[in-house]
Formats: sequence, structure tokens, C-alpha cells
Amino acid sequence: MKTLIPFLMLSCLSFAQAYELNPTFNYQGRFTDASGKVKKDVISLRFQIFSPDGKCLLYEEYNPSVNLGATNGILNIKVGSHVNDTKRTTQDPRLRMVQVFSNDPSQPQTTRSYCESGYKPSSGDARLLRVYMTENRVETALQPDQVISSVPTSMVSESLQGQTLQDLDLRYSKSDKISTLVPGRVCRTDGTKVICDKDIGTIQGAKGDKGDAGPQGPQGVTGARGPAGEKGADGAKGATGPQGPQGVAGAKGATGPQGAPGLQGPQGVAGAKGATGDKGATGPQGPQGVAGAKGADGRGLASVGTNCADGYYVKGINANGTLNCQLLPNQNPTIVFGPLRDSPFRSGGSMSFNDHIGDNFKFCAIMASAADENGSWCRTYKSGNSWFQSSGKTESKSRLLCQAVCFR
Repeated sequence: MKTLIPFLMLSCLSFAQAYELNPTFNYQGRFTDASGKVKKDVISLRFQIFSPDGKCLLYEEYNPSVNLGATNGILNIKVGSHVNDTKRTTQDPRLRMVQVFSNDPSQPQTTRSYCESGYKPSSGDARLLRVYMTENRVETALQPDQVISSVPTSMVSESLQGQTLQDLDLRYSKSDKISTLVPGRVCRTDGTKVICDKDIGTIQGAKGDKGDAGPQGPQGVTGARGPAGEKGADGAKGATGPQGPQGVAGAKGATGPQGAPGLQGPQGVAGAKGATGDKGATGPQGPQGVAGAKGADGRGLASVGTNCADGYYVKGINANGTLNCQLLPNQNPTIVFGPLRDSPFRSGGSMSFNDHIGDNFKFCAIMASAADENGSWCRTYKSGNSWFQSSGKTESKSRLLCQAVCFR
């Protein structure tokens, strides 16, 4: 909970607009929390002045963005304004400050939404000051209301009852009008004109009794730190302290240079024979052998090296000996076919083929292979970046059909 220690400082400084006194008085206080710690937040304040019964609003103003941090929690703000000042709120009744504090019964306050019961002042009436504080968008009324009594009414002397200098001038036809008199003079009237012939500085009343001591003011802001003093003289040398504990061992040193080699020892006894190692990888294919003698023509219509048209692959051999070519379901430019090797039956001798398919394929595989008997083979292999198709037969009566496919 926030607390406020308030002080009212009321001022009547000089003549201002339309012969009206400076329409402000000072409101002072210090904000602390429940523990007494000074608050340094940014707050907003709303001031209201009411009739003595607190039912008739006579004045309202709003002061946003009051920075308590800049003043160490101390508030010193002027309350009051001229009729058209922008700090007055929309529900302010637009009364002059002399009207707000006037106790002239002939000038009752008009009955409005903010003064429903109306207010007719009486001599000696005080006013109530109500203060609202807004912090973090929450508005809180500071309790209790404060009574404004005699000092603010110096704006409206009881003998003049709210009449400005301009109002008084209208009551006289002589040339000695109040608004033209020299400031600092004591004025009086003989019933027809106003006379101001005595300097106020020459009039001294009797010395009054000593007033009571005022309350202690709030603690001032801490002053700046003073400069460092001069260095003092060196003290006497103290006794030697006890020996400290042993320090941590240092890091291991670098390895020294290698020594000279020793003499060779005698040869050891031969060890037992080790287990047989794993089978090694198959070596590369040897060079192609010399072609054998040409055998007799066998059956079949396809000749060696024939192939299906582009976009087709060999699925098999038809009954009449022709190739069974099938259309590829999805032609792909990354697919390459090796040469088709089809050797018919013939008697005598074996035959083999070793065809270069191409380079830089991801892999190759046999797509079509057929043989009537054992003794025929068809495979692919890679040497470096090149792929090959190898096929052949060893039986004279077997038939060979072989074709590879490769993918980039």
C-alpha cells in the first residue's frame, strides 16, 4: 500500500489575467510504501476541490506522468488554473479560482450534474481537497480528504468577497482607480474614492508571538561522494606469517630424447602354424581366349549381336526362334541395354563374348538370360569406371541368350 505525507503550500504571487491573482497553490508530499520505502514510480494525479460537505464539485484537474524517481519520491506540484487551461477535465465546472474559494452568499454555485444539490457558500466556509493517484492503470483515492481553510482564501479576501480589481473599478467614477495605483501601497476609501498614499514598507505592526516549530522536512537526497583523502603513512612491518600449505604438483614434464638401441637378442623358437585365413576376393577376369574354330550352323533365326528396337526389352524367344520384344512400361533415358547375345545350337567347340556396355553407371544387371543346358553363363562386371557383359557356353548343343541392363 502506498502512503503520502502531504503538505499544502499556498501562494498568491502577483496579478494575472483579467486582474485575477495567480490562481495556484502548491501541493507537496512524499510517497512511500507500507514499509516506509520511498516510491520512485511514474504516476498520474487528479485533484478535486469540493464544497465543505463534499457533495458539490467546484474544480477538477488532471496531471499525467509525474515522475517520482526524479525527486526521490517527493512531490511538489501547483494546483489551480485559469478557466480555459487544458489540464482541467471535462467535468470541471469552469469556475474561476476566485469563484471556487469565494464565500459570497450572493454568488451561489449553479446546480449541475457535478453539483446536483447546489451550493450556497457562507462566510468562513472551508473547502475539501480530494486527490486520486493512478499507478499501473489503477486509480486510488488518497484518504482522507484534506481541508483547505484560511490560506487559500487569500486569493479572495473576505472583505472583497470574490470581487476582482476590474469589478471594484466599476464602482468608482474618480480617476484614482485601484487598477492604476502603485503596487506596494496601503489603500483606504472615504466613501467616494480610494486613496493609496502610504507605502506598505513603512507600516510595521506589533511583533507577534513566536510560532510553533513546523514539522521536520523529509530527508534530502544523498549528496555526491566526496574525493578520496590523501594516502596515509605506511604502517610498521608485521611479523612473518606461518608457512602456507604445499602447492599443487606441477604438470608432467616433456618426454626426454630416445636412448640408443640395445644389442640384438638371440632368435626365438618358431611358433606354431596359424589357422588358415579367409578366402581372398575373386581376382579380375583374365584376358579373352583365342576364338575357337567356327562350328556348324545350328537351329534358330536370331544371329549374334541382334537386339530389340529402342524402348523395348527382350522377354524371351518365340517358338519360331525370333526374339520376344516387349515395350518398356516407362522409358527412362538413364537406362542403357547391353548387346543381345544369341548363339544357336551348333556342334563342336565352346564360345564366349566379352562386350563393353559403357562407363559411369551406378550398377548393371542381367535382364534376360536363357540356356538350354548347363554349361552356359551370362554375367556383368565392372573394371574401373567401365561395365562389361560377359557370356558364353561350353556345351556344343546348348543355346545361349544374354542381355544386360544398366542404370545411371
